[in-house]
Amino acid sequence: GRTHQIRIHLSEARFPLVGDRVYTRDRLRAERALIEAPRLMLHATVLGFEHPITGKSLRFTEPLPADIKAVASKLAGRPVDISPDALPI
Repeated sequence: GRTHQIRIHLSEARFPLVGDRVYTRDRLRAERALIEAPRLMLHATVLGFEHPITGKSLRFTEPLPADIKAVASKLAGRPVDISPDALPI
């Protein structure tokens, strides 16, 4: 459901997700090489929202998985890590 919507919308906006082989259009493949990745590189490091009943602000964090860190580091040419505490929400 939602994962497919995200993938379709980003691909149509010419920003396909790294590792997406389904919704990367042929025209995008012709413009630039696909970035090799072991899987779809989609992850939420930080999620936050206000609870609809209690009104309490909730924040959930999860570090980047090792495979996403490896792909991001390769692309950046240096080690990459994002601390959930450094991000807003």
